[in-house]
Amino acid sequence: MNARWSMVFALLGACTEPGAAPTPAADSVVHESSARSAWINAVAPSDPSLTELAAEVVGDASARTQLSVTYPSKVVAIRVRVGDAVKAGDVLIEVLVPELVRAQATATSAADRIELQRKRIDQLEALRGEGLVGGRELFELRAGLAELEAQRREAQAIMTGAGLGDRGGSFERGLLRLRAPADGTVTAIEAVVGEMHDGTSGPLVSLARESAARIEVHAMQPLPPGASLHFTLPDGRELELAQTPIATAVDPSDGSLRLWFDPATPTRLPHGVRGHVSIRAVQGGALQVPERAIAWQDGRMVVFVREGEGARAVPVEVVGRSGSSALVRGEIAIGDPIAGDGAAWITPAEDHE
Repeated sequence: MNARWSMVFALLGACTEPGAAPTPAADSVVHESSARSAWINAVAPSDPSLTELAAEVVGDASARTQLSVTYPSKVVAIRVRVGDAVKAGDVLIEVLVPELVRAQATATSAADRIELQRKRIDQLEALRGEGLVGGRELFELRAGLAELEAQRREAQAIMTGAGLGDRGGSFERGLLRLRAPADGTVTAIEAVVGEMHDGTSGPLVSLARESAARIEVHAMQPLPPGASLHFTLPDGRELELAQTPIATAVDPSDGSLRLWFDPATPTRLPHGVRGHVSIRAVQGGALQVPERAIAWQDGRMVVFVREGEGARAVPVEVVGRSGSSALVRGEIAIGDPIAGDGAAWITPAEDHE
């Protein structure tokens, strides 16, 4: 053997006592905690995907109004613009409706003829008492009177169906004037002057007004029990909501949830205003941890809290999840170091044998 290598082996042998294990180098010492998973502190809920939900205001039945014409018509004038505040009775739009012109003429003509027919019947009734008129002539007059009354009722039904005779409209010189039935704001105008509408193209004008608000919340999973909820409007105003929803429904298209909440204090808001609901607090406390920190061990959900060079399994209740974070309740506190990958700390079954 080469003399130089013999000297190296002799020196190595002199550094190790008989029967003693070789001492590893300092950088080869493996700390079990750092080898298995990184540590991430438990924090107060802050992930928007966990704490913010899309929401909008839904008003009562009086919060929305749509004015339309159910007969072919031509737009003659538009008296308002989108965003205008209007009062009940204000004229919003004028349209020419040929069917209503005919109905009005029929109703007027029938009314005049009915009056004359009744007078003629009264006269013949007197003559019949004297034996000068037979019953057949009176019968024909009464049949004609019934037909005229039917024509008038049909014409009146057409006019009533178009909103005439109430606050929804007025008819004069062939023009139908659509009026605001209540105070509100113009939110849409689906009409152009000179345009023809066939009566099936939807509303010409839409109005909205403030009403007792209810908040519709969209969520992908049930909300944490006892959560404190606040609805934030686009202008920054906040509205505290009741903790219990009025109703809950599942959207069959994607399995998401729709929940309806009343404000803690009754509030009037415009229908359709969009905002978001914030989850501020959960009864019993809830902290945010990585989704991967949660593991299943011995039939329960756990996270692993660092203890020295190892970790202790702490049972938790999962009250919310998102793509990367979760809300949990258990014997953990803000700042506790949690294993970022809980599955890395699951003890294999053979280790228990």
